Amino acid sequence: MLVVLRFYCAVVFDQEYVLHAKYKEDKQTYYNAIHMAYFAEMTARLLHVDVNVAKNGGYYHRIIVVECKKHNKSLEEICQENKFPPEAVRLLQEYNYKSQPMKMRETVAVYLADCVVSSIMYLIEKGEERSLFKGYEKIATAIIRRKMEIGVINNSEISLSDLDGIEKIYTGEKMYYDFLRRE
Repeated sequence: MLVVLRFYCAVVFDQEYVLHAKYKEDKQTYYNAIHMAYFAEMTARLLHVDVNVAKNGGYYHRIIVVECKKHNKSLEEICQENKFPPEAVRLLQEYNYKSQPMKMRETVAVYLADCVVSSIMYLIEKGEERSLFKGYEKIATAIIRRKMEIGVINNSEISLSDLDGIEKIYTGEKMYYDFLRRE
């Protein structure tokens, strides 16, 4: 059994994250992807949606854009080359092609995770983390409520109850925010 598990991890698991591993040297992109995947996974679990699709979107929503520019290829071509599942491709299309409104709950999970994580990481980079983490709950709440107000997620399959749960995820993550600050 142990041999089978080792083989599975070495062949299947490592293959899935080959594209992500290429960005280990680009610390900002690499760690952003890890943080995004963490929050997208937690949100997907809360919403009872496909965790793997949301996690994939968390890892690759920015990497795919860089890869497209680097290789002068479409999102679909990069996804096909890396054998992304169809639902993950759909999420990345919804997320990156802003001409269509977000519909999938997994896409909204990635979108809100990106908004919150990117805002907090920006404030950390600017050296404002001391004042930030006295009120990070307020920042996460304000971001989610602002996204509701401007209607970005109005056409999605997300309910107000879902948004309340998502807000609780982001306001209840005290230890993870310490990790973001590297404490």
